[in-house]
Amino acid sequence: MKIIIKNIFILSEIIAPLEIEVTNQRKIVCSAGGLKIYETEAFSWLLLDFQLLNQGNVRVKPTIRVNVFDRSGRLVYQHDEQSKKEVLPTTKEKVEIYFPHTLPEGTFAASISMSECDFKESVPFNVLP
Repeated sequence: MKIIIKNIFILSEIIAPLEIEVTNQRKIVCSAGGLKIYETEAFSWLLLDFQLLNQGNVRVKPTIRVNVFDRSGRLVYQHDEQSKKEVLPTTKEKVEIYFPHTLPEGTFAASISMSECDFKESVPFNVLP
């Protein structure tokens, strides 16, 4: 015995409450994570990247501050740069910063902060000969 079914459509619906609030208040809420600083050569370029999650209701284009410390904890280099990438509300984007540095060969720690996102993280990295 064979059963043949033709022209059957299965429709599915999801009904969920949706709340929309229109306001004239700017809400800047963002967070970052997954910070990476790549090994570099002395007196060359430094590349770092991270994920930026915008949980607010306006576009975010944060200013990133990079402080580099030597092994003794002394500040040896500082760089401030506004992100070239603008992150839309409720989205997550990978942000990359690429800039020249004057660091000699060695092991360093970079402290990265963004005041707009209340973010601060430190990571070690190496400068190769």
